[in-house]
Amino acid sequence: MSNVDRDQEKKDIKTRVMADIKSKKVRMRSRLVFVVEKLGLEGALFLMVISGAVFVSLIFYFITSTRLEKFLGLGMPGAKVFFATLPYDYIIFFILALALAVYFANRIELFCGKCERTDTFAVWFFLGALALGIFFGVMGVGSFLGGWSHNKIPHNAAIHGKIKNFMDNEVTVVDEEGDVIQVFLPSTKAPTKTDGYMTDKFLRAVGTRDKTNPFIFHAEKVQCCEDD
Repeated sequence: MSNVDRDQEKKDIKTRVMADIKSKKVRMRSRLVFVVEKLGLEGALFLMVISGAVFVSLIFYFITSTRLEKFLGLGMPGAKVFFATLPYDYIIFFILALALAVYFANRIELFCGKCERTDTFAVWFFLGALALGIFFGVMGVGSFLGGWSHNKIPHNAAIHGKIKNFMDNEVTVVDEEGDVIQVFLPSTKAPTKTDGYMTDKFLRAVGTRDKTNPFIFHAEKVQCCEDD
């Protein structure tokens, strides 16, 4: 198709559109409607960014308040405990906020012509919400909100408690629920103060719960001992 034909086609399309407008088959929307709709989408986008950051701060608060990250120092079994305990409801809401933010960004692109590509916007949203969420977490937003997640470490595979006594090859701890648990260490060496074992310090361990007595835990790997 030549340039002359293209120009003629554009004129024909314009003529038909103007004829439809005059015959009221097509109604022009006022500029105010476009402005209000764009402002609404931008407000929704801003709300999704803040929401994403808030959920990041709640995740940050959950991990730091439970000291869950310390289980990562116990190798692969500790990593399994870490990922099994994460508050996935917060993570799902963060992903939802990300999806809605990308959707609103795509809608805004219809109003502003050549906007920033929304496939890269998703990356910037993730990094921005992550940075802002960590900032909120440091400022205590997550602590202020508290959240609703009460996930706890899987008691059949891990234990976290305060040391009350230690002798021979076992350590007595009080776990998160206030139960007194006998933790049998993986080695035959008796725990001593020189190894860091002290009353009122905190012990973390991965292993297995005794099949016949739920108040006995057989540790495979131990992390001791900290003030938390």
